[in-house]
Amino acid sequence: MTVWQDLTYVAELLGDDTVGLLFKARVGKFDAEGIDVLRFNDAGLIGEITVMVRPLTALQALAEAMRTALSAQSSTPLPGATVLGETSPT
Repeated sequence: MTVWQDLTYVAELLGDDTVGLLFKARVGKFDAEGIDVLRFNDAGLIGEITVMVRPLTALQALAEAMRTALSAQSSTPLPGATVLGETSPT
């Protein structure tokens, strides 16, 4: 599933058990900036991932693109997803 275009990581922030990866990308016609925050557990494995995206217009476009992509992979449409021009019940 691909929803980002021109995804580029531009900086890395390091903490004791946390890494922040700053990125720039496009989703549809919107430019986006964001950060992937990776928190590692005691075993050194990723225990939690948080993704933040701005501005709001890019976040909304990302949510719609992901909903569409996930619905295409699923035999059951996701709530609120648009499939073939119809909206599934929520």
